Formats: sequence, structure tokens, C-alpha cells
Amino acid sequence: MRQTQFPHRWRTVVTILFFAYAALNSYFVLTPVLGAAPPAAMVMVPVLMGSFSLCHALYVLGIRHALGFFAVSTTVSLVFEAVGVATGLVYGPYHYSDLLGPRLFAVPIVVPLAWFMVIYPSYTLANYLVSGTIVSQRGTQLSRTLGLAGLSAMLMTAWDLLLDPQMTADGYWTWHVEGSYFGIPVHNFVGWLLTTLTIFTIYRVAESRWPSAPWGPLPHRFMLQPLAIYGLLAGGYTVGFALQQRPEVALIALFAMGTPTLAALVRRPSNASHG
Repeated sequence: MRQTQFPHRWRTVVTILFFAYAALNSYFVLTPVLGAAPPAAMVMVPVLMGSFSLCHALYVLGIRHALGFFAVSTTVSLVFEAVGVATGLVYGPYHYSDLLGPRLFAVPIVVPLAWFMVIYPSYTLANYLVSGTIVSQRGTQLSRTLGLAGLSAMLMTAWDLLLDPQMTADGYWTWHVEGSYFGIPVHNFVGWLLTTLTIFTIYRVAESRWPSAPWGPLPHRFMLQPLAIYGLLAGGYTVGFALQQRPEVALIALFAMGTPTLAALVRRPSNASHG
């Protein structure tokens, strides 16, 4: 009896985390009207979204795959970030401020941990756009695996088109050069694409050899939650930048993250996605 109740209870916990983050996202969207968010609210973003992504991944991928995916994301991003801060070769020359807390190799510890919070929604969105389910298909050919890695990396890098202008303006990190994209060097986005492509390629190639398996049924609404997180980011940046009187960034948000979100909305789920 306990074994049959566990999947349902775990999905309930994940759903609570989803709605908690949705409420926090709404708050941040309205900060131009309500006033600046306190530092504690910013800390809650990686806590809530990161917890959601990891807990949802544990259910959908299983413990070994989810923790392996998280470890690959954290390790690779830390290595790239550390090399990037030290040399400027990966993303361009920059440094972090003290606002993000303790550091490891000059990189705030929260940064590599926070990569997974959008890595996972980007992974599920790529799967859904291609296959109509967030679960990777068994027996995937190498060309398809690499294609999915590339699509996931582009979906993830689209987020940074919006994250970097926001975080740079708020003083979380500083560029040593005046870049052509709202003061950010284009080099940065090439580095993001390389970092995320490395993460997704390592995990997806491993997953293609040792397929993951959900803990239990995948109800349609539960399956769509990480896709909705991506959509919340898209909508939040679009409305938030518009309220900040930055329509040019709002338009980028609408098309860069809004387009794949809309594509997922009109995508018909496959029969394999129901449980």
C-alpha cells in the first residue's frame, strides 16, 4: 500500500514546489510596481526552482539518472565558470560581486547549483517538442541524441539572453568590456551554448545507453509542469521587462523563450506520455 501511495505523494510535493515558485515568479514580475525585492526573495529563486527541478527529475528519470544529471550539470558548469572567471576565455572577461554569497574557485557556490534549475526544464521541453513526451525515447540514434542535446542547449541559452541583462543591471556580475548586447559581449552566449551543449551531450549520450524510467505514472498535468516553468520564465521576463520600460528586451523574451513555449502548447502529446 505504501509503495502505491509513494508516487502520488511525491507528485504532490513536486506540485507544491511548482505553485510556490509560480507565486514567487509573479512577485518578481510585479517588483517594478511593488518595489525592489529583498535579498531573501532572490535566494528563494534557486531554492524553489532548483528543488522543483531536482524533485521532478527524481520522479521522471529515477534516482541514479536524476542525480547523475545534476552532478554533470553542476560539475561542468563549475569548471567552465571557474575557467571563465580566471581567463575570460569562455564567456568574456567578467567577475562576480559579493551579492551571491560564498565562492569556490572565484565562482559563487549558488551559480553551478542554479544551472540545473533551468537545465532540466530545457531538457524536458526539447523532448516534448520532438516526441510529445518529456521522457526520452528508448533506442535513440546518435544523430537524434546529439540533435536533442543541441536543441536543449539552445533553449537553455535563450534564457541567458534575458538573465544576463537583468543580473548585470542589478550588479550580480560585472563585465570588463562594453559588449554589443546591452553591454554584454556576444562571446558570453557562445560560451553558454558550449557549456550547455557539453552538459546535455554527456547526459543524453549516457541516457541513450542506459535508459531512465519514471517512478510511477506520468499524469499529463504533472508531465507539463517543467514546461510550464519555462513558460513562466518566458512570460515573466516579457511582462517584467515591459514594466521596467525595456521593451527591446521584452520583445527578445517574447520571441526567444515564448516561441518554443507556444510550440509546446500546440504540440499534441504522444500516447506514451500518458500514465
